[in-house]
Amino acid sequence: KKRVDSSNYDPCVAWSFGAQIVALNWQTPGPPMWVYRGMFEDNGGCGFVKKPSYLIDNTNVDLNSIEPKNCLLIRLLSLSCMGHRAIKENCINMHIFGIQKDTTSAKSGSIQAFNSCTFDQEFLFTLRCPELAILLITLSYSDSLKKEGFGGQIAIPLNNLSNGKFRLYLLDRYGQRYKGRKRHKSLVVELFMQSITGSL
Repeated sequence: KKRVDSSNYDPCVAWSFGAQIVALNWQTPGPPMWVYRGMFEDNGGCGFVKKPSYLIDNTNVDLNSIEPKNCLLIRLLSLSCMGHRAIKENCINMHIFGIQKDTTSAKSGSIQAFNSCTFDQEFLFTLRCPELAILLITLSYSDSLKKEGFGGQIAIPLNNLSNGKFRLYLLDRYGQRYKGRKRHKSLVVELFMQSITGSL
């Protein structure tokens, strides 16, 4: 199928094959672009991220055949400063982007709230190549007419992830901090990465 518009593809596919440069349409916001920006938040946001050794050494490893070596526990704690003008149903969507066998998603239960709410929900993911994995968290909501809306996003590279509790400030469709009363829109989460096998 030929692409004739400005849509984007999942950049993780190219990264998993060791591509040096992956070109995307920057004028088109969406998950591929959010993941792309998230990848280069690593290494101080300098725009350079070192490849994992198994992509540098040209060992021709089939990454999808590797046994899971890490597990990631995500505990959703709270959501605040959403800026809603009325009570809405809020839902947190979590997506793992990476190699094919690591790519998955999960969804929290819906919670009705006006400006802040607590979740206290846990999710567990297994990872084969955390060095190539990006966690994308998005907020979606619906009003009394069941009209769905986009509430923000944040993408986090899982390479060198520190364990602990974090306040994650959500970004708009174009990867910018919200302004005005929504500038403090944030999600509090606890992230815990643990090794379950030896190194690759």
